[in-house]
Amino acid sequence: ETAAVAAAGCGSAIKGKTYNIAMVTAVVSNVFYLTMRNGAQMVANQIDKQCGVKIQMSYQGAADFTASSEMPVLTSLLAKPVDALLVVPADLAGDNAPLKEFAAKGVPIITLDTTSSDKAILDSAITSDGFGGGEQGAQLIGKFAHGKGVVAVNSIAAGVTTTDQRVAGFLAGIKKFPGIKVLPTQYNNFSIPTADSEVGAQLLANPKLVGVFCANETGGEGGGAAVVAAGKKGKVDIVAFDADIPEVPLLKNGTITDLIVQRPGYEGQLGMRYAFDMLTGQKRLVPKKVTLANVVATTKNAKSASISKYYYTSTNKD
Repeated sequence: ETAAVAAAGCGSAIKGKTYNIAMVTAVVSNVFYLTMRNGAQMVANQIDKQCGVKIQMSYQGAADFTASSEMPVLTSLLAKPVDALLVVPADLAGDNAPLKEFAAKGVPIITLDTTSSDKAILDSAITSDGFGGGEQGAQLIGKFAHGKGVVAVNSIAAGVTTTDQRVAGFLAGIKKFPGIKVLPTQYNNFSIPTADSEVGAQLLANPKLVGVFCANETGGEGGGAAVVAAGKKGKVDIVAFDADIPEVPLLKNGTITDLIVQRPGYEGQLGMRYAFDMLTGQKRLVPKKVTLANVVATTKNAKSASISKYYYTSTNKD
């Protein structure tokens, strides 16, 4: 796949020209987004070599997963030379104002992971199959629980497009198990201690709790800690999204039984390729929407090379 991304043509690229492509993410230091950055930079380097150009990629982002934190980053870029923008919006509509300004300047906009409610200003939206991943999570927990018991749901915050889709997929999928009661979704605001506290309280209040679906890594890490503290490791099924560095050991030791792993590096690769295509008269090659399949990692296959290559690290590119 990576070779195919890099091997596309040069279009109307001018040899020796510098193309300024900015990437703006939510939670700039998160390893998911660092993996995404690595994938984008790898393809930028390959395009440089193939087409004789210089892609100057900048990487910046918010300190937390909120539009109020991300907006100043985007606004400051409006005054800088930006030829194309790769962006992870922290909120469905909260970042639309600066994004509209970029669009008005003719800057191609490609969203990665999350997206914007204003589809008219986007040239492409690349994400993982959140709804399908949620359905996968429901199937895994339903099977573990033999279709009976109480299940909790832990997410980041309402209005984050990706996690909202994962929760929606889970709620749809769990309907296949009418003997399972689902508690109201709780939000950890990207805080592991908050997720720990929330899941811990749910365990105390619901002795029949058999599973926790975590729509992101903070839920998985915090929820896992709560289950261990309650002495219920192996008795409560933790299914979480992502493969963050702290999540993988929890998967291997059985605290988390399943991880639904995305491919942020590949999202970054495609985003960079499409940005360059937009800038070199190759818009026809850029799809309006791309949805990537997830990889399911389990405690049993966690050490397999075919699975571990997808774990998020500061150096991974896939």
